[in-house]
This record gives sequence, C-alpha cells and structure tokens, in this order.
Amino acid sequence: MIQADYLTVAEIAAELRVHPVTVQKLCREGALQSYRVGRSYRIPRSSFDAYRKGVIAPAKTDDDSPPPLEPELSALVTAWLHDMEHGPKPCSMETVRTHRRHMHRYVQALHGDDQNARVTYRQAASEAALLRVMTGIPVAKFATRYNLFMAVLSFSRFLVGRGLLDEAERARMKRHKPKRLTPPKRTLLSSMDEVNHFFEALWQSEAHTAYEKALNAAAIGTMVFAGLRASEVANLEVGNVELANRLLHVHAGKGGKSRIVGLNPRLLESVEAYLRVRPEAASPVLFLSDRGRPLDRDRLNKRVRRIANRAGLDVSCHGLRRAFGTINANSGKSLNLIQLALGHSSLTTTQAYLMADQRTAARAMQGW
Repeated sequence: MIQADYLTVAEIAAELRVHPVTVQKLCREGALQSYRVGRSYRIPRSSFDAYRKGVIAPAKTDDDSPPPLEPELSALVTAWLHDMEHGPKPCSMETVRTHRRHMHRYVQALHGDDQNARVTYRQAASEAALLRVMTGIPVAKFATRYNLFMAVLSFSRFLVGRGLLDEAERARMKRHKPKRLTPPKRTLLSSMDEVNHFFEALWQSEAHTAYEKALNAAAIGTMVFAGLRASEVANLEVGNVELANRLLHVHAGKGGKSRIVGLNPRLLESVEAYLRVRPEAASPVLFLSDRGRPLDRDRLNKRVRRIANRAGLDVSCHGLRRAFGTINANSGKSLNLIQLALGHSSLTTTQAYLMADQRTAARAMQGW
C-alpha cells in the first residue's frame, strides 16, 4: 500500500489499476484534490483515501447525468472508455459514445429510486444486475436492449482483462444477449431507381449553391457507390484520392483498419467535379463546407436527411452504405468482394446488410 504523504499520478494509477490519463482527468475535474507540479499533479494521501472510501464523487454536470458512481467504478469506466478509444484495437468514436451513453443509463437503472446508493464495479458487472436492468426495458425496444447489453459486456471484458472479474461470470452474462422479436426497420435505398431519385432531389434543391451540390454529390456518392461509413467520409483527405488510378484510400476506419476502394465512373465524375471547385485551404480534409470547415459526421447526416425528406425517402448515412451492399448483391456481385469493399471482418456481418424485405422476395419468387 502507498505510504507517502503526497502521491504521484503513476502511483495512484497503479493502485486503482487504471490508466494514468484517468487519474489526470479526475484531478482536472476536482474528483481528486491535487496540486499542479509542472505538467503533472501531486495528490495528498488524505485526498486519495477519501476518494477510495467514497467521500468524494464525480460531480453531476446536468439533470440528465447519471447518479454518482462508486469512485472506483467511475475510474474503471473512464479507463474502459479510454481503452476503447486509444487501446490496441480502437473503436470508432460513435461506438465509444454509444457505449458511454448506455453504460450511464445502466448504472442509473441500478440505482433505481435511491439516488444516494453506491454501485460497485462487482455489482455492475454481474449477471443478476444485468437481468434486473434488461427486464425493465420493453422487449419492443430492441436497439436499446442490445446496445446496453453490448456496453455492459464490453465493460466486463475490460474487467476480466484487468483480473477484476471472473471469466465464468462474464460467460453467464453472455447467455442473455437480446433477441430481435420483430423485423428491423430498413432505412435504405433498395434499387438504382431510388438512388437516382435521391440524387435528382439533391441537384434540384434551390436551397444549396452550386458548390454545395457538388460537395453533397461527391461526399454522399462515396457512401452509395463505394460503401464508406459516414465517419470514414469525414476523415478522408485530399491525399487519399488517386484519380489517375480511380482509387480511394480509407485510413483508420472502424477498428483502426484501412482499405482501398475503387471509384466507379459515376463517383469518379462527382469527385473530379468537386475537386475543381474545392476552396484552397490549409486543411488536408477532402470535404469542406463553403466556409472551409471540415464536413463532420453529424453535418453529413443532416444533409442526407434533408435531401431524403425532399425526395420523400426515409434514409440515413448508414442506409446509404447498406444500399451499396444490397444493390450490388442483387446485381450479382460477389459477396466476398462486397465484404472487402465494406471493410467487414466477417462475411456474416455483410450478409446482415443484404437482407431483402418480404415484398422483394415475393417478386423474385414470381420469376422462379
């Protein structure tokens, strides 16, 4: 046990079994009383002891914040999220945000009506706690149940890796993976006719300038005709485009993986047209607004939604990516090639993208 009057960040990180960045964050947020020494911190031993005993807890930021966590659980959750974002196999920012949101919801449900109760990491990462929370979520809310389950399972895997949880307990938790009881809602473009209708609405919009239309056609086209994720589109740089070879290099995709995709004639034309009008900017990001700001994932999704509404369609950025898989599979393209283009590790994931609705299946059977 640590005996010094003042402790270093590294000593507390070793004692709590968390990353030093986690301890620094606790110091900055005031959860640990500390003194700044150069570029690091020194923490009084009494402050650390109080934190361990639960005297000091992270402050609530707003009315929607989860109730106070047991200090060690709070530190472990922060370390888990940091590991997902910066670990050897980093997750996408959307996955990190989703897991953070649902983990907070999970802990809040464990507190119930007793907002002053404390939840330990052993209580949170248990089969009994998971079942209690899952039972309180309606079966019809499959996405909520599934995302919450995956967040807790990911956290439990992190604890097993730290030697804080028995693998047998995690195995018992895995048995309760939610099952979908109703068909999923598919928000995608299932045919080239719908794709063409979508792009007609894009070009006919009076709300956008010529530059904005060229930007939308190129950025959205990379999802429809190359299968990129919205986050991958936002991270593209000018240097990733090889017009002469009709290639697009996708770096640091989901899971930190990279791949190369081809540009079909239609997408090639859109990208060339956009690059001719792209403003000169210091930013290497490929897609910039008319003010020279990078087009992030959220802005891209809003643009897709607005265009879809004008076209009378219900589709999102992810739906456009799914459309790439569905349309190419229906036209006879190899599933293995589609898997590589989409950047999937498993063919099972690709097959889930290609599910046709019952009406499409019925029309196909009429020609058998």
